[in-house]
Amino acid sequence: MIVQAALIGFAVLATSAIACVLGANHLGLGRRALHRAGVRALRAVGMGVMFFGANLVLGVLAIAVVRTLTGRFLSPYNLSDISLLSLSLLQGLVFAWWLGCAGSDME
Repeated sequence: MIVQAALIGFAVLATSAIACVLGANHLGLGRRALHRAGVRALRAVGMGVMFFGANLVLGVLAIAVVRTLTGRFLSPYNLSDISLLSLSLLQGLVFAWWLGCAGSDME
């Protein structure tokens, strides 16, 4: 478990460092742009987490409705699939981009 976490951490750190070097030296990207990009990424991830919470709540409510109306047992563990998290993060990313585009349209 520790080895797996260290391996993943190393891979992410290494690719991030390589991207920073390539971006700064070969693409002419500045540090301020990296900071703004980081802030935007964190905002998008935050929105994805909010979508994940909303999707979980709606999923649990749907399970409760199905149980009440049909008497059939449906487990909340059905919501534990990684695709719910992935799709929620994608929702947040698209929503964050939409907000960014709307802001530039308003100018």
